[in-house]
Amino acid sequence: MHPKLKSIFFWIMIPLLLSCASCQIEATSPATTQFTSYEVKASDIPPGWASPGQAWGEDWGGQSHLVGYEITTLNNVMRLKHMISIYPDEEQAKTAYPKWEEKWFKGQYVKVTDADFVPSNPNDTYRFECVPLPSESLFSCNYLQLHKRLISFVLVDVDGKSITFAQLNTILKAVDDRLNKIELK
Repeated sequence: MHPKLKSIFFWIMIPLLLSCASCQIEATSPATTQFTSYEVKASDIPPGWASPGQAWGEDWGGQSHLVGYEITTLNNVMRLKHMISIYPDEEQAKTAYPKWEEKWFKGQYVKVTDADFVPSNPNDTYRFECVPLPSESLFSCNYLQLHKRLISFVLVDVDGKSITFAQLNTILKAVDDRLNKIELK
């Protein structure tokens, strides 16, 4: 795929990710600290990535927070987006999970051997699949996890240089650790 077409593809994905019902950019307040305590942190990702911003909104009855990171390579702009949604109760989160799955796993998503992270809580529902892009070792991957009243969604471009599957698995483990250790209020 031509580099400009790749860039267009990834720019199309941003509005899709930000298509939550009432997203808006806001500064973090004490009331929203709960969301940010679960998200991917700059210290979790490889050096050189920067955060272009964050958004707040609602997805299928859950309050959501989105944070993004990106890095420019020779041929691409690589992106990592992480959304945390907190639902009023576990039943509403379970009801919303299939809607997330339906929205984000359309098309040619497949399991990739190196994308092998599994949540530490055996009761969590999750899905981790990628779309191979027509380029040398470039994948667009989605990771979706339901943990109690929380849904964690990661969308990331993996090129094996800016970020590897091993690094992605480590990032997902950091988020999973937070989901399991930080009490919901």
